[in-house]
Amino acid sequence: MKHSVRRLVTVLATTAALAAPGVAAATSASAATYTCNDSYGGAVGQAIKPAYHSGSSYITSCYMAPGADNDGVYALQLALVLCYDRDIATDGSYGPATKAALKYAQGKEHVTADGFYGPATASVLHFATHDGVRRVVC
Repeated sequence: MKHSVRRLVTVLATTAALAAPGVAAATSASAATYTCNDSYGGAVGQAIKPAYHSGSSYITSCYMAPGADNDGVYALQLALVLCYDRDIATDGSYGPATKAALKYAQGKEHVTADGFYGPATASVLHFATHDGVRRVVC
């Protein structure tokens, strides 16, 4: 029950973020083609998440794998360090340590622990948010 409520809150928060001005939602058919290349969020109370950025649109339903090197990887690493207590570099480079840390987080969230980031992982992963008083909330 607790897991279902947490998942619902995550889905609702993602939906609200996608409805915000300047954010475009991808259709399910096109979502599979986006590779995360940036990050989105960071305002007080808003999670920092990997995203695909094109022009003025941010799409948070995207994929990443080892070899990626961008701000989307940094956002993922930040979540793994702050929310899952993984001891990895936050350098924006998706290497073996990031893959291993993501596998750990995926296992904790009961999704396929393959070390690859995609919509299924994004929907359950906890992301770092700050509350305006220098506290991190996951």
